Amino acid sequence: MSQTLIRGARFLLLGALIAAPVSAQLPDAKELNNRYIAAVGGADVVKKHKSMHMAGKFEVPAQGLSGTLEAWVDDGKALMVIEIPGIGSIRTGYDGQVGWQIHPAMGAMILTGKQLDQLKQQWDPMATLTPEKYVKSAETIEKTTFDGKEAYKVKIVLHNGEEYVEIYDVKTALNIGTIRKSETPMGAVETISTITEYQKYDGQLVSTKVKQSAMGMDQVLTITSVEFAAPPASTFELPKEIKALAGK
Repeated sequence: MSQTLIRGARFLLLGALIAAPVSAQLPDAKELNNRYIAAVGGADVVKKHKSMHMAGKFEVPAQGLSGTLEAWVDDGKALMVIEIPGIGSIRTGYDGQVGWQIHPAMGAMILTGKQLDQLKQQWDPMATLTPEKYVKSAETIEKTTFDGKEAYKVKIVLHNGEEYVEIYDVKTALNIGTIRKSETPMGAVETISTITEYQKYDGQLVSTKVKQSAMGMDQVLTITSVEFAAPPASTFELPKEIKALAGK
């Protein structure tokens, strides 16, 4: 073999070695989801917990606001109530057909479109086990640092066209954050959610402290108790204000 061919072969080999590690170092998005399921306790444990009752506190540190929060999930239905002294009650729910919110400043409203889609996905305890129900595609796009931890970023594209990023801790495989445009009555607002704590309940790790940063302000949700029990069916009954709007 001539020296020219040898040099050419070396050049091609070097090029391949330089290019290959970039994609090879990033695990597949499906693999990261499977690692996460295993890290929180495994698919069998998650399947047991289709119903959930959580309680804790809600804070807006910059404004000195704090209150209580309580949430119930069961069979595709959900309700969350945040009580803030001096402001009032913020209630958000889904009865399996109608998504709604009652806010002391904005009144009662029916949730539709992407706002309703986000509510359904985020309150579905089986969403990680059946991602295909919501997700059109998922791609690991970067290894980076998030909240001081080595992490993988995964780009998610939903069936409705929404795109956002999920973030997984390289060391623990836990989901430690999300970068997503939250749909609100005032439009889409980019929100960075940082999960800082997990606690184990009945064999499953549950995220118990989340900081949500949007429009230069932080909200902190802290869960202090979790129970896996089906609440009474009346828990998810539509309030009279929502029934009026929905024509029921």
